[in-house]
Amino acid sequence: MRDPISWTAILGIKGLLEGITAAAGYYTDLGLKPIRLDRMQREITDAETMVVEDAFDPKTSTRRQANFDIDVVIEHAVAVTQDGEAAELTAHRARADIVARLTLSLRGTLPQGIRKIDVIDAVIIGATTPGTPLVVAQVTVRAGLTETIPHA
Repeated sequence: MRDPISWTAILGIKGLLEGITAAAGYYTDLGLKPIRLDRMQREITDAETMVVEDAFDPKTSTRRQANFDIDVVIEHAVAVTQDGEAAELTAHRARADIVARLTLSLRGTLPQGIRKIDVIDAVIIGATTPGTPLVVAQVTVRAGLTETIPHA
């Protein structure tokens, strides 16, 4: 049995983010570190990226295809250890990398089932995990999905 199209989209976006490396011309090596796909709260001591669904909206369907929109939130959290300015800069660089990776030159490289990806919000926010202040680059994207319905 295959996974739901929403989970396939999250995995596809994670795969795109894994291409973010300094060697590929980005500011950060965000893609070289593990990217979480869960909402579990945990202490962050360095930097961490998370990809989760925010909303799922069925659109149109026929006997052979169903179309959906999914809003996905990507957060790159940077622990503020001693140099708050450095953490802010890292968050700004991560946000720029995420936006660039998910919007530029994607034609022909979108994961299966994803028709398009649009950035709908990109902010830098402050947050706190137990005992650690964070600076978080938060990017929300809307992906248009198409799922082919197999013969019954």
